[in-house]
Order: sequence, then C-alpha cells, then structure tokens
Amino acid sequence: MDKLKIVENIQDTMPVIHKKILVGISMEGLTKHQTRLLMMVRKFEGRPMKFYGNKMMMNKSNFSNLVESLIVEELVERKKSQEDRRVVKLFITDKGRDICSTHRTKIKKFLLEKMDALTEEELETLEESFENIKRILEKI
Repeated sequence: MDKLKIVENIQDTMPVIHKKILVGISMEGLTKHQTRLLMMVRKFEGRPMKFYGNKMMMNKSNFSNLVESLIVEELVERKKSQEDRRVVKLFITDKGRDICSTHRTKIKKFLLEKMDALTEEELETLEESFENIKRILEKI
C-alpha cells in the first residue's frame, strides 16, 4: 500500500471538504476555533483542559484565551477536578448546549440540501465511504 498516495489524497480532499461543507456552517457570532472547541466540549464533556488543548493543537496561551472567550459568553465553564485540584476540567453550559443543538440542526439542513444534487447510488457510496473513513481515522 502506498502511504504517500493516501497522504496526498487526504491533503487534496481536506480543502474540498472545507470549501463544499465547512464554509457554510459556522456558528453565528463565534470564530471557527470557538465553534470547534464548543462542539468538542459538548462531545467530550468533563475532560481536562489539556485534553482539549492537545486536540485543538494550540499552544497553552492561545488555548487559554480561547477557553476564556467561551467562558465570558457563558458557553462553557471551568471546574477543578475533585480527584486532583491542579487539574481543571471543562463543561458545557445549558446556553452552550442550546447553541450546539441549533447549530447541528442548521448543519443537517444545509447538508441535506447539498445532497439533493446526488443520485441514490452516489448517496450510498458517500455513506459507506464516510463510515469507513470515520472507523479508520479513529484508529490513528
């Protein structure tokens, strides 16, 4: 298997995904980094800040500022771990959860409209392809 070809395919596909899907689905009033972190805290709620910082691939200073911006908007909150007071965990607020829910509904509507242009066969191929990609990428 040619791993380099796989890497090149990933590099070629990411801009297409960004252009065709991600550009049209940002949360109103939030930056792309704020949106990404908020969705991540919703999915992996209660993890240490270091977990999210590593996933976001941001340095500690920039990440702390990003977290603070979501705290100011009352979308997430910090809590010290009861097991280890040095560890700070992030939790989504009800307001943050509501915004995520609204955003996910908008994303679904946006993508469903985009998929109207595809044939039934293309939809089946797309579904199978994304299931395979997700399964494989979770191993990396």
